[in-house]
Amino acid sequence: MLFHPPVEENLGAVAARLDRWDAEADALRVAAIAARHGEPAAETTVATAEEALADLRRLLDQLDHALLSMPAGDPAFATILLARIRAAGLGESVANSLDMLDRCAIVQAPQPRLIAHAAELGVAA
Repeated sequence: MLFHPPVEENLGAVAARLDRWDAEADALRVAAIAARHGEPAAETTVATAEEALADLRRLLDQLDHALLSMPAGDPAFATILLARIRAAGLGESVANSLDMLDRCAIVQAPQPRLIAHAAELGVAA
């Protein structure tokens, strides 16, 4: 597991992660709309949505912890609160997209394999 400094010490990285998830949420929303109109959703798209949602929930927990442990009057409070509000909105968007995508996902079947016959293997039948 990678070391991540507390969110209150790394607000720039939190903002960058939120920007990335914002772009992912937009792409997932487009995929969910397409799925609702009959276009099949790839299993990898569903996996991407599940991963983004799990990451957003972890960030929300970290932001909540930072807000609860912050002393009164801390200047970073507003920035962390705004990041938390943004993360919650992105989480809701990704969850809604995931619900639609999950209903319309296509499970990728494994590629067919050639099965050797017993005579070709030199095994007596």
